[in-house]
Amino acid sequence: MFGCVRLLLAIGVALSHVGVTIAGYNPGPVAVISFYLISGYVTAGLLDNPRVHALDYYKERALRLLPSYFGALGIAVAIWLLVRPDDVYFLQRVPGWLDWVSNFTIVPLNFYMWTGQDHFTLIPPAWSLAAEVQFYALAPWILRAPRLPRIVIMAVSLAIWLIAIAGSLQTDWWGYRLLPGILFVFMLGAGIFRSERRLACAVWLVAMIVFGVLMMALVKVQPFNVETSFGLLLGIPMLACLSRLPRRRWDDVVGRLAYPMFLLHFPMMWVFDGFGYAPAYLLKMPHVLLAWLGCALVASWLLFLSTEAPLMRLRHSLRRSGQADHAHPVWGRWVRKPPLPLNG
Repeated sequence: MFGCVRLLLAIGVALSHVGVTIAGYNPGPVAVISFYLISGYVTAGLLDNPRVHALDYYKERALRLLPSYFGALGIAVAIWLLVRPDDVYFLQRVPGWLDWVSNFTIVPLNFYMWTGQDHFTLIPPAWSLAAEVQFYALAPWILRAPRLPRIVIMAVSLAIWLIAIAGSLQTDWWGYRLLPGILFVFMLGAGIFRSERRLACAVWLVAMIVFGVLMMALVKVQPFNVETSFGLLLGIPMLACLSRLPRRRWDDVVGRLAYPMFLLHFPMMWVFDGFGYAPAYLLKMPHVLLAWLGCALVASWLLFLSTEAPLMRLRHSLRRSGQADHAHPVWGRWVRKPPLPLNG
């Protein structure tokens, strides 16, 4: 039952980009942390079969991510050429060849703080996709490493996140966007698949302490330390509960809209901007906001049908061949594992 939750998370990210807040906090980072957990969960399911080679895993992930991404990128380029929104932060400069390389290769997009890539990014939320791609590249070696090295890697990443949360490192960068500070979140999702209950509970308690310290103003609130800690508080039990539920076909169908929605909501925002509805005003006009979400969902379904759907049989055959028969009982079980969500 991951599909509906993934679509709700994608809509939460979209709404955060038009200024929606909850109690003054941004829901986008909360959703992104949950996406990271789900990605780690799915990755462990793919890699826990020792018969699966890293190359097969890379093929499956490429078939999952790249067709829809390049389709959305093509749509974004067309909209940029037609609409030319010149007051949008992410399209502020005339692109050079390095800008095009970054947008096509994805990987450098979360290094924008050093490259200035955020001044020309055709799919702005793809910085988090870059973090996922970096994790996927390392996952066969990290998740298949012996237990002790895995624990050390996770502990170091968690320590970097805590230092960033405290403000000793740039909080937004090292506590949310760059892989060293969020690698533990992906690994935690893998740990939930493997029924590493004590590990999940320990990280949840750390997140609870961090969240409590921030709410008591013992540590300065900075972007996005409250949101990421709350994302862990919400995402860990959510993923543990979802892993107990059986797959439903209708849920898979709904989930197919999540990734395209994540990719397309910014380009659709630029279309509305071209008709005079600037993103800053969407919240002031609920009917236009609903129209934007509706158009983004329709465009997402069309993108799925034209890019991912033709490759689903091949991708699912790779996934089924790579799906572990059972989780590793490292520190106890949550429950007998259901099949992996095929839309993850």
